[in-house]
Amino acid sequence: MRLEERSIDLLNMVSLLSITIVDRKIKADIDITKSPQPTGLTHRIGFYEVTNKKGDVKDPLTGEIVTADNPNYANVVLSKSKKIELDTNLLNQGQLSHSGSYLLDSGKLYAPYITTFDSQQRSATYFAYKEANLDRSSHIVSLGTNRFGMEDSPIGVAKGDFKDITISMNFQFADPPFAV
Repeated sequence: MRLEERSIDLLNMVSLLSITIVDRKIKADIDITKSPQPTGLTHRIGFYEVTNKKGDVKDPLTGEIVTADNPNYANVVLSKSKKIELDTNLLNQGQLSHSGSYLLDSGKLYAPYITTFDSQQRSATYFAYKEANLDRSSHIVSLGTNRFGMEDSPIGVAKGDFKDITISMNFQFADPPFAV
């Protein structure tokens, strides 16, 4: 099977990472760029598994499916142990950083999220699904194949350019497809 790299843009600008056509572990190399414009915020960025393109997640405690418009969605996503988290505390404005390589399970969909922290450590988390965001607005969009742009402030304060944080990902098989 061929490794296909793509992000899916749905009509409501939801961006997903689809690793659904291979049957092996995939290594994802992730690069993060922080906007050169100072925001006074720090960020934690992550990816979590969703069960479908609508963003439903399985609650690890109850086994129930939780939809993006459920008030408990953020709690379920952030409590999941199977997620990738990237911290940008040491990243300067305008700086590109290779955050590392991560193994992803094939046959899965992964959605991005961003948690912002102000100088007093108050936080807000935004998801790829606007229904899951407190302001019901988009904060994460696809900027092309395996590139995501993130808006880190609430609508009304945000610039709306989706360049506060950008993430680029490259993929390869974690193991060769056959013995050499």
